[in-house]
Amino acid sequence: MAFSKGQNQVLEIVVALFVLLIVGWLLINWVTKTTQEGQSQIGGQLDVYKEEKIINDAKKQCSDLCSKISDSRGDSGDVVTFCSTVPNDQGLDIDSKGATGYAEISGQGVCKERIPCFELISCSYPTSAPAINAKTCKASICSFYTGKGLSGSRLNQELNNRLAPGACYDSTNTTLHWFALAFNNAEPGTLGCS
Repeated sequence: MAFSKGQNQVLEIVVALFVLLIVGWLLINWVTKTTQEGQSQIGGQLDVYKEEKIINDAKKQCSDLCSKISDSRGDSGDVVTFCSTVPNDQGLDIDSKGATGYAEISGQGVCKERIPCFELISCSYPTSAPAINAKTCKASICSFYTGKGLSGSRLNQELNNRLAPGACYDSTNTTLHWFALAFNNAEPGTLGCS
């Protein structure tokens, strides 16, 4: 069957439109895929930036509290405040617990929830003294509240409230948790002043 010249042109136009349609569809798919990959990379970078900002803001808050200890010449109330302050108390994590629930902070693997100032920064008074750590915080809290008249279970309750590990404490994975490292794998709520 022979096509006339007009029919050949129509057929060529239909084939050309079909080819353009396929090329257009491929181009749209490629642009969409490239855009999604770019957005995913940008989203990941933003999450890292947000978390770094939260940690830096937390460290700044702790540094301010450390300065107050120096300004007050080591007042025990300021030491207790520094020891029991958990900056950004909702947790340092961006998405509940992050990919694994743990992060490297100060060179030590820790659960990112309820990290107190003494774990985030180094602070000492006087400046030549050893840095305030979990042991000195525990002693300072006990001494301060004993001086306020607390004793026995009320004193221990105050200590445990101020040095709580947070909900992400997992006794099966204690090697990464600041509370376990600081207090020898103690169970939450079992710290005592005696």
